[in-house]
Amino acid sequence: MLVPLMQARMRVCAAAPIFAENWQLLQLAGPPRRRWASQPTLMPSLIPSKGALPARVRRHGWPRALLQALVIVAALVACYFAAPLLPARLGWENGVIENTQVVLLLSGGLLAVRYALHALVQPQRAFWWVISPLWGVLALRELSWGATLLPPLHLDPLTGPTFSSSQQLFYKPLITPALLVLVAGLVVVLLVWRAYRLLPLLWQCRGVPWSEMALVVACMLVSTAAEGHMGLSIQGLGHGASQLLEEFAELLAYLMLLVGQCRVHQALDHGAALGARAQGQP
Repeated sequence: MLVPLMQARMRVCAAAPIFAENWQLLQLAGPPRRRWASQPTLMPSLIPSKGALPARVRRHGWPRALLQALVIVAALVACYFAAPLLPARLGWENGVIENTQVVLLLSGGLLAVRYALHALVQPQRAFWWVISPLWGVLALRELSWGATLLPPLHLDPLTGPTFSSSQQLFYKPLITPALLVLVAGLVVVLLVWRAYRLLPLLWQCRGVPWSEMALVVACMLVSTAAEGHMGLSIQGLGHGASQLLEEFAELLAYLMLLVGQCRVHQALDHGAALGARAQGQP
């Protein structure tokens, strides 16, 4: 039991001088000095070697990605065969699955806010403040920008209620400009705080969620095919079953987004902790 602990301590101690040197070189990672920028703006250094990585980070690799892919594929296949047997109302607008999607998206946003409040250094804090409103945008999209909170335009016994943001919302023309302003503001925040310098750290810590992003794309393609858009289609399902598969695939996509966010946070948190330890900070 003591041998692994001693080996891990020796690895961290051996990497400490490298962390300390890089930590000092990256002290300029923050924005221009201003009175309101009183928070630490240091950024963690790059992970120098695989041995310096914490065990939880080192375990990320092909086995984890393969397991995730197998779970998602099995879930999609199971839903394909179960969709004709399940009540169609589960996939309706404002149904159980869609409401679960909204709860999951809002949870992702709240988790990003928590990460921002507990971030060790300013670039990470800015990064998570940028991520948090994006979850809210996705949640509003699932709510048709608020149209689903109004009485439906039509109620089909098979596919459920129909909502239309363009017909029911007086502010629909303002949504796209507001999104553009929001994205522009988030890009400015990323550039001012130089959060792009987190990318090398994520790469070295194996924190770039490649597998999660690939599974998100795969799930969204299944959802698009179930909906019959972009020239894609899934044979063998009726309208109600197709809608159920579409909503379930979107739920899995959002779940993988949440998993990817947790992976990014883990990598950044460990990198910052090692960098601070190398500088002798608490």
